Amino acid sequence: MLKLLETEFPGPGALPARDDAARFLARFGASNQAVRNAWFPGQPSLFPTDCSGYPAAATPPPSAAEIAAVAARMAALAQG
Repeated sequence: MLKLLETEFPGPGALPARDDAARFLARFGASNQAVRNAWFPGQPSLFPTDCSGYPAAATPPPSAAEIAAVAARMAALAQG
C-alpha cells in the first residue's frame, strides 16, 4: 500500500506559499521566544525562520476525487 501511495502521490506533498509560511511562523513568534527564553536559553531559536525553501505559490494538495480513487484501489488491494 505504501508503494501505491508513493506512486500515486509522488514528491514532497502540498506546501504553503512562502509568504503564508512566514505569516504562520510570525503568529507564534512571541510565544516561541518565551518558551525559548524559559526552557532553551542557549538556543538561538526554536524553529528555523528562513522560508526561502517554500515555493512562491502554494502547491495544491490532491483533489478529493484523486484521494477517493486511491482509497478505493487501496481497499481493493486490502481485500485481496
